[in-house]
Amino acid sequence: MNLVIIMEEVENEEYELIPINPIRKLEKRMEQIEKVVPKIASEELLNALSTNQKLVDDLVKINTELIAKISALTSTTQQLVTNFSDFLQRIEVSEETPSAVVPEEKVSEEERLAKLEKRLNTLILSKIPKEKWEAMKR
Repeated sequence: MNLVIIMEEVENEEYELIPINPIRKLEKRMEQIEKVVPKIASEELLNALSTNQKLVDDLVKINTELIAKISALTSTTQQLVTNFSDFLQRIEVSEETPSAVVPEEKVSEEERLAKLEKRLNTLILSKIPKEKWEAMKR
């Protein structure tokens, strides 16, 4: 196996061993293709390859951005869950405090809680972008 040593001078010298056989095979294959395919077609092929590489680079970039946004969404969701748990604990504490409520007023409190729940749901749904909401419906 033939090996080529490539030296890169940076602050510290780094050495990398690269097998030469795959490179030689590619060179031979390119020579065969150049003999068979006219020059124009090989240029078109190279253009297509470069376009393909740009697309792959763009996809990698988008994927990285998407991962970052999902991690941010995870932390935001965790904060929302924490806030909602705190809110529910406050509601439970207010229920535990003794009060002299007449049954009629208790019904109105239940209605108030139902209205409050609807408002909370509306508030939560208003914070979700429309695109995400439509995607969640599907």
